[in-house]
Amino acid sequence: MDTGAFDCLAPRDAQESIGLTPRGEREYVPAEGSAVGLEFAIAEVEPMGEPTGAAVIFGDADAQPLLGATVLESVGFKVGP
Repeated sequence: MDTGAFDCLAPRDAQESIGLTPRGEREYVPAEGSAVGLEFAIAEVEPMGEPTGAAVIFGDADAQPLLGATVLESVGFKVGP
């Protein structure tokens, strides 16, 4: 979980292996501060067994998966940065 991130992130190869394809590109500003355009998909995720939809950013092969604040809040978690 990253309470500073709105969307989820997973390595590209993991997303492709389950059949997700990019739906578009959005601009993100990582911690180092320079804006970058990254592809994303829409996926069904189940944090703590609660199903919901989420935007999932296609990360590099070594990207650490994360759940963003939006998906956590959509299933009733209170997230405070």
